[in-house]
Amino acid sequence: MRLDVRLLPLMLSIVLLGACTDTSGKRVDSAAAPDADQAAAFESAEKSRIAKQQQALWSALSDEEKSRVRAAAQAFSNLPRDKQEQLRSQYDALDDVTRRGYLLGPQLGEAWPHLQPVFGYVPETERAATLTMLRGLDREHLYALERVAWRTPVEYRDALRAKLFAMSPAQRNAWLFDQNQ
Repeated sequence: MRLDVRLLPLMLSIVLLGACTDTSGKRVDSAAAPDADQAAAFESAEKSRIAKQQQALWSALSDEEKSRVRAAAQAFSNLPRDKQEQLRSQYDALDDVTRRGYLLGPQLGEAWPHLQPVFGYVPETERAATLTMLRGLDREHLYALERVAWRTPVEYRDALRAKLFAMSPAQRNAWLFDQNQ
């Protein structure tokens, strides 16, 4: 099976999810450290929160995207250990925005570095609708939105999101097409 290199960041995000749950437990102030029971309870709660978040992200992926991720994970596991380590190093060198974006799936994750400035900081109440809208775009329109988002000044980002939400999917696709002509 040929490894799709565009899926490497996503695949490594999935493979390395366990690393996100580690906490140092070190305090930065001079107060006494919490007792072992408190620290264990906090760590358990944090791991549970992260697991729920990861499950929600996985559940939101389409069957086709889940299939792509599984195939990429299988291809990764079949690589020699030194190649795996090389790919992990490349993944670790990515910025946090790009790494977190790949947790959104192959298609949206690839576009996320350009979309994140406009869609990365939406209010909690808008997040589900935002992800639904973004996942509803095909690759061509997602690419068009990347270009629109990238050239939208900071002061117009909220207005851009509001405009996109006010449109029907057909209107949004036509508008995105027009913006990139």
